[in-house]
Amino acid sequence: MDGRLAARCRQLNDEPLLHVSLGSKELFHSNLIGWMCERFPDESLRVLLHWLRPAEQVIASVQREYKHLDLVVRFPGFAPVVVENKMFALPDAAQLRGYMDGAVKAIVPQPTLVLLSLTDPGWPDDRLTVDGRTWVHASWRELAQRLRTQFAGRSDFGAQLLAHEAQLIDLLYRAIDEVSVKSDDELFLLPASTTNLLRGVRIADAVGKTRGHQVMRRILDQYQAHGIVPTWTEVGLTNGTPLMSAYWKKDEAGNAVGWQCQGNQWRLAMILKTMSGRGDGPGGARAAYAASQSGWFEFEPLCQILEARDRDLRPEGGKTPLDGFNKYDPDFVYRYRRLPTHTPVGRIIDLAVVYGQAAATWTFDPPPPQS
Repeated sequence: MDGRLAARCRQLNDEPLLHVSLGSKELFHSNLIGWMCERFPDESLRVLLHWLRPAEQVIASVQREYKHLDLVVRFPGFAPVVVENKMFALPDAAQLRGYMDGAVKAIVPQPTLVLLSLTDPGWPDDRLTVDGRTWVHASWRELAQRLRTQFAGRSDFGAQLLAHEAQLIDLLYRAIDEVSVKSDDELFLLPASTTNLLRGVRIADAVGKTRGHQVMRRILDQYQAHGIVPTWTEVGLTNGTPLMSAYWKKDEAGNAVGWQCQGNQWRLAMILKTMSGRGDGPGGARAAYAASQSGWFEFEPLCQILEARDRDLRPEGGKTPLDGFNKYDPDFVYRYRRLPTHTPVGRIIDLAVVYGQAAATWTFDPPPPQS
């Protein structure tokens, strides 16, 4: 794999538009598509026609960052198109709902809602209905093919720029596809040699986010099959390391239990809203309370799934702070074990299912309010 990936990375490094785009990343690509719609309206109509529907409208316009929406594009004779550009990180239903609560309702006539991404979100028929409104998934790669059809071979600089955009998108797709999650049997953690290649063209973080979303999608498929319903899930990037998590709220105050996977750490966590506070005092109180709920912080299932001994997976350097607990202020407390480098994706899914089932049925003594 690294041989093919190295070739893709060399091609990416030779594409000048990659280096121009790195400063603002997703915003760069959103702005370029917006500029295309203003500068080349006829070609843009053909590029976006697949996602347009007829409507009585005479306005032609492009709005950028309208109430946090990436693009709102209007062509005469068609309903407005809202384009939410998530090239690497996919939004969840809650984020899409947040867009609709205010911004989308203010757009008339009723717009077409398009999620534009390199990564397949896994929606049935490429559609997701949220609160009665349907979002349509559009592939950046398909958009790139349409850009190439309209602009390749032309001599004017603007058209050449958009042809380079098509080339860049295709190269990004091919590079990311080399390291996408395709099987439960493949390694969860990429080898250092692979990560170094991705860092060389500054897409390691984007790949980490993409892989996190792909694994979480497999986890959520298993949750649906097992009837497991988390209160919320997250996929993100912290300190350059992909992070996945799922939580179950346990009371009206917002106290919750859950699991978190960041890099090679599998964490069992509590969010203690009623013990919120910053510094060692509140942090120590949360750790003391968590210690009294030690049944949640049980790693025997993890050792069985990974076929490993607990002592081999403990944090390096021995004891962690706060009597074995780590924390993030103001309300997060956790313990963790290290994942072996040879852990396959399937074992991560197994861990998520086992601890998801445990979290869904877990009951704990109400945390005391912070004095």
